[in-house]
Amino acid sequence: MKNTQDVDDKILLIAKRIITGVSRRNGLTVVFVEEGDDLCKLNGDDTYRERCCTVGDTIWVGFYKHTPSMAIGFFHELGHVLSSKRKGFIPYDHPDYKKYAEAVAWMYGLAEASKYNILFTPESLEYAAKEYKTYYKR
Repeated sequence: MKNTQDVDDKILLIAKRIITGVSRRNGLTVVFVEEGDDLCKLNGDDTYRERCCTVGDTIWVGFYKHTPSMAIGFFHELGHVLSSKRKGFIPYDHPDYKKYAEAVAWMYGLAEASKYNILFTPESLEYAAKEYKTYYKR
């Protein structure tokens, strides 16, 4: 019987392959950040711990304790890219811009995941809701 770490490593590898494929299909570059790598040395580990970020056509996927959290974080960032191409988006100077942009990114990202038959567990969706709620504290 394989140990749990071997199984977790294989699940992570599969998730990274799926994320890479989805990125390519959307004309994006994905960078997987590993704890302690050059990006972490430059920007600090906390910049990428349990986080993804997007600049232009590149999504940086940080390191996570749980692979489903990494995957849902990636699809959220993909949602930002997809929604930014949408016409009629709320003006950047609107006082609720950030809350609106985050909600739309979650919706677009989850919709995109479903196109690939990726459905997230209730725990992953609770993680997403918790992340979204952080924008109400700002």
